[in-house]
Amino acid sequence: MKKILILLSIILFISACVNFPGLSGSGGKEGIIFDFIENMPPTTSLYEEQSFKVGLNIANYATVPVKTQVCISDTPGDAFGGIPSSVCEFVEMRKAEEGDKIIPDEKEVYFPTKTGIYSYSNIEGDMTTNIIAEVSYPYETQASAQLCIKTDQNIKTPIACEMSENLKLSYLYDAPIKITSLKKDIFPRSDDEIEVMLNMDIQNSGSGEVLNFKDAYIPLTANKDVLLDYSIELVGLTSDFKCTPLESGKILLKQNRKTLICSATLNKRDLGQEYLTNPLKIRIKYAYKQMKSLGSISLVGREEI
Repeated sequence: MKKILILLSIILFISACVNFPGLSGSGGKEGIIFDFIENMPPTTSLYEEQSFKVGLNIANYATVPVKTQVCISDTPGDAFGGIPSSVCEFVEMRKAEEGDKIIPDEKEVYFPTKTGIYSYSNIEGDMTTNIIAEVSYPYETQASAQLCIKTDQNIKTPIACEMSENLKLSYLYDAPIKITSLKKDIFPRSDDEIEVMLNMDIQNSGSGEVLNFKDAYIPLTANKDVLLDYSIELVGLTSDFKCTPLESGKILLKQNRKTLICSATLNKRDLGQEYLTNPLKIRIKYAYKQMKSLGSISLVGREEI
């Protein structure tokens, strides 16, 4: 029994030390991650006329550069000083470095970004403030799969190649919009043509909000329909995938998820053989906004100091 326990301990130790293929070294972090720098500002109370700055640490875990817009705001209103309305800055984030683990590009951003400080005034009674930070940026989900195509169900293949099967996806880099399932069906249409049909589920798996790609840097004052640009390509083959349902030729995303049926007709002559395995590439363009707040901070007036 003692030998078995020792052996199990060794196995657990080795498992903890080895990085298995396919596991991210970033600990599950993806895209843009940000947080407030400690005590910038103080998170319990601020005294009237007490000067403060707001500091944020931003990290890019994506292996592509990302231009982010960083905005801060507070709740009391401009009559009490604090943070003026519409305080935003652009931050250029370099791509993360790849290796045994993902090494993000990290930057610290301070508000006010130049000289100056913030402070509250005209404090009366029991007042509080909540300081809020928003980061928004244009982004793209790029997924790929190996699609096996055969022209007839009776064709024998040396590899697994079914007329209907679920496809395994890989991503060029982590992204908040995921394709949670992708099923392929092939239907013979005639002696010369086959139809490739894809049943695709997409979902916002992150904690942020999906926006229209063109609205990445625009403050939104009202709810708008989120319409996503997309493309589906069978690399090297003439294919024109049509998806349904769409809105103005784009994916209308509601409740952070969508199911699409996409199909393309292929000419058997274009395949050049009875079966082949071909790369499938899917791209979805959008903007993404994340928000964090410090919660209630007490404001202390002069008479209470």
